[in-house]
Amino acid sequence: MTTRTTLLTMIATCLMLWSCDTKTKTVDSCGDGFMDPGEECDGSQLTVTSCAEFGFYEQTGAIQCNSSCRLDLSVCGGGKCGDRTVQTAHEEDCDIDNLDDQTCVTLGFSQGSGTLSCTDACTFNETACVPRSANAHLATLMGSRVSLIPAFSAGTTSYSATVPTVVTGLTVTATAADPYASVSIAPAQPMTLSPGANAV
Repeated sequence: MTTRTTLLTMIATCLMLWSCDTKTKTVDSCGDGFMDPGEECDGSQLTVTSCAEFGFYEQTGAIQCNSSCRLDLSVCGGGKCGDRTVQTAHEEDCDIDNLDDQTCVTLGFSQGSGTLSCTDACTFNETACVPRSANAHLATLMGSRVSLIPAFSAGTTSYSATVPTVVTGLTVTATAADPYASVSIAPAQPMTLSPGANAV
């Protein structure tokens, strides 16, 4: 190959390289019936056909593809887990931060429970809830100006006390053995005494 031929070949090659367009051209292909990258659908070509795949509980018709190659979900309804609305008809206990006015205590757990929360499946997360104690005993029981008969014992459930007639009132106090339990005393304390037996 002569020097002249080599030179001509090099010039032709350079001209070809300069004439090549290296820029990528993007053509809008939405509506051609083929799903391209970035399209959810195209015509009858759909990535999904069921509203349940998006978490919806109800579907009133067929999912369609709109003119922008996006799925038209207007046929989907009934709510879904994650919409912050508790769908009790679909067995949701809660939804994100909507606990439907429930707490560990309203669900039957101890007053010493932590905070009730909601799982991603819209069911209660009860890991912070503390079961109620079966301990219904008292830690203390006493009456002002009287002595209990018999002396207080956690397992005893019946007591009596005698007061002089000059005593017209007294106060009964008690604490629960379970620190999360509450004690209710009736009648309200302090109480007014009447001649004869006075039940507490």
